[in-house]
Amino acid sequence: MNLLIVDDIATNRKLLRVTLKAKGHTTLEAADGVEALQILARETVDAVISDILMPNMDGFRLCHALRKSERLHALPFIIYTSTYTSPEDMKLAQTVGADKYLTKPAPTADVLEALREVMDKKAARPVPSAPVVEETYVLKQYSQALVHKLEEKNAELAQANQTLKRTEEMLRALTQRVVQVQETERGRVARELHDTITQMLCAVLFRSQVLADKLPARNRLAKGEAIKLREMIGKTVEEVERISRNLRPIVLDSLGLVAGLRDTSTEFAERTGVSIKLVCVELTRRLPADTELALFRILQETLKNVEKHAHARHVMVHLTKPCNIVQLTINDDGIGFDPAQHPARRKGKGGLGLLGMRERATYVGGTLTVKSVRRAGTEIEIRIPLPPECHGG
Repeated sequence: MNLLIVDDIATNRKLLRVTLKAKGHTTLEAADGVEALQILARETVDAVISDILMPNMDGFRLCHALRKSERLHALPFIIYTSTYTSPEDMKLAQTVGADKYLTKPAPTADVLEALREVMDKKAARPVPSAPVVEETYVLKQYSQALVHKLEEKNAELAQANQTLKRTEEMLRALTQRVVQVQETERGRVARELHDTITQMLCAVLFRSQVLADKLPARNRLAKGEAIKLREMIGKTVEEVERISRNLRPIVLDSLGLVAGLRDTSTEFAERTGVSIKLVCVELTRRLPADTELALFRILQETLKNVEKHAHARHVMVHLTKPCNIVQLTINDDGIGFDPAQHPARRKGKGGLGLLGMRERATYVGGTLTVKSVRRAGTEIEIRIPLPPECHGG
């Protein structure tokens, strides 16, 4: 038999085509009812197997159009659907003239049995001369089915939105927990570095100084190596202290946000040679600890991206407090990037760092926006609402 498969999903058409061809049938394919009618106008087929939910013209309307056709009114028609499966849908399928109704995914044996049934029962149908009331009745039933299906889809969508909302809340809670654990671990490592590693390195530095001093001047080569060793250990101590400060900013904890931003900006400028200007509004009281830490970490991550990727010569940092919001704006004159590009595809451009910064801002109820143009620099703006006790200063 030559069969017409009508389905807007190519994978569904392929599965059915392979099944039917394995049994010796030939097939034609259409993506909707309009395309099916075009094929039927020029090709001869033995039966139609059609989905219902399709663009342009669905399966119900296609079947009704065939039953009204003088040439095609007797063509066997099988509805094969995974969406319209209620008793009302089956009743409408009978009303519009479908010969068989199958629910996806049906076993191969069921599809073949349905074909045998419709072909065995095929008989000459009278040329339709239905009165207007019959057409009106069909349209009414069809409209009711569509409304019912729309209501079902709306309910499914509402349920999906609720599920998505719960998932987002769970992800946000998980992110908050990860940030908390991360900061706790950073504090622990910073204390270990300061209390153990730094102390041990200082002791080694002292002993290397004693060694350099005790070596006789005539042993110039050994004395020179001892001095180099002392200098290397001194630089290692400085680097460990810098890492410890970055892990848990003591200045931020002790002196507040402005001092913390100034400290990390100064260290960045001295280490990289990039000019950085910091302008901060006067804060008469401390901000919430989570807010201070979020802004400090975002500045740290931004400066790291500037150092690694931006190739900037100047960075401008503004801390302002418009109304009841604290705002941190960071501008650089680097090479910029495309903010619309997916972070995972932004190789070497700090994309995943931006995701982390956004999560930190979200964690404290704030927002982070990025404006960037290639070869024209980048602007990052963080806005965080403040609790009522921080509104005054």
